[in-house]
Amino acid sequence: MELADAILNCPEYLTFNKAQRQMSYDPDAQRLIQEFQQKQQSLLWIQQVGGRIETNDVQELKSLQAKLVKHPTIGAYFQSQQQLNELVQIINDTISKKTGIKLASTAGCCG
Repeated sequence: MELADAILNCPEYLTFNKAQRQMSYDPDAQRLIQEFQQKQQSLLWIQQVGGRIETNDVQELKSLQAKLVKHPTIGAYFQSQQQLNELVQIINDTISKKTGIKLASTAGCCG
């Protein structure tokens, strides 16, 4: 419980929590996320049914992804998420070293 409380009160978690709230209240960020997810799902569906994904569809998805990263609210969220993931990985590594038990990695986690 002390570890959980320490994490909930650490700067990385507080920053992440604030960024998450800001993103949920930013209509432009929500629109961009929804647009990206719809395009991504569309391309996955085409791929699953054996269809051909056109180059312009891939370019459109990449363009949407670039807009996501450049959006200030979304960018702040991604950065704070990465910092929190790094902290959790350090905690996992420390526990693993102390106990000799290999804990699951948080690498690639998207929250």
